[in-house]
Amino acid sequence: MQSYHPVHVIRWIFTIGLVMMIPFCWKQFTELQWQQFEISHIASLAFIVIAATFLAYYFNVYGILHLGAGTAGSYIYTQPVFAVIIATIFLNEPLNLQKIIAGVLIFFGVFLVSKKNN
Repeated sequence: MQSYHPVHVIRWIFTIGLVMMIPFCWKQFTELQWQQFEISHIASLAFIVIAATFLAYYFNVYGILHLGAGTAGSYIYTQPVFAVIIATIFLNEPLNLQKIIAGVLIFFGVFLVSKKNN
């Protein structure tokens, strides 16, 4: 991460991911009725691609570069837990035992990785 700019790294991550996903999603992509998209659909799609995906990856790489892999990794791995909490509060998503166990396992894993060896 000290050799490459975060945007360069993300570009390669997304390029490799695109190439790997094409065989699995080409059929669905070609079936989309793009002419039926309204401006709100395009704006929503742009928000998901730019803000929720690109910027999230960018800030993760930026965090690794400036905070170190341990701190940024702890944040990255706990993101699903906070997503579940936010979805439960704001979107009335059900909180079930599976999600609670997954959250506990995530925090336990972050604890084990960040624990100092004596």
